Amino acid sequence: MDSPKSPVSLPIVPLKTRDSGSQMEVWDLIRRKWLVLTPEEHVRQCLVHYLLDCLKVPKGLMSLERVVKYNSMSKRYDVLVFDRQGAPFLLCECKAPYVPINDETLFQWSVYHRELQSQVLLLTNGKVLLAAARDGSGEWRPLKLPLSPGAEGWTMGSREYVFED
Repeated sequence: MDSPKSPVSLPIVPLKTRDSGSQMEVWDLIRRKWLVLTPEEHVRQCLVHYLLDCLKVPKGLMSLERVVKYNSMSKRYDVLVFDRQGAPFLLCECKAPYVPINDETLFQWSVYHRELQSQVLLLTNGKVLLAAARDGSGEWRPLKLPLSPGAEGWTMGSREYVFED
């Protein structure tokens, strides 16, 4: 997979948080419960808002932190978006901001991908937001992603991907 010319960062959004006395918590819109606000969870929740607001993904098509069996191991993906037929469409891997997006992150995604066979990949640590899909020749190529509602780029409603030049 080629690298995009200039990686973009995940838009930061205000999240609904509370202090439980011993730790900060964040409200998860998809799972509808309070979760411990770790650095990775912060990135995951910002990604959920990005998927909802910019890519127009319906809440009902999103699944967060579910177990995937790989050989005899249990793995847990971060975010999976299904298409309207119920097939895996967009597989997202989130990392804490201090964890680099590198070959190790891509390998982790590939383990999930072997089982789920998603059409689109998205990797983020908040600072870097990368997405890719297969082009007409079957090669993985970087996708252009919108950074605000209505901006040019790929959206969930369109299977016509806008690839980076």
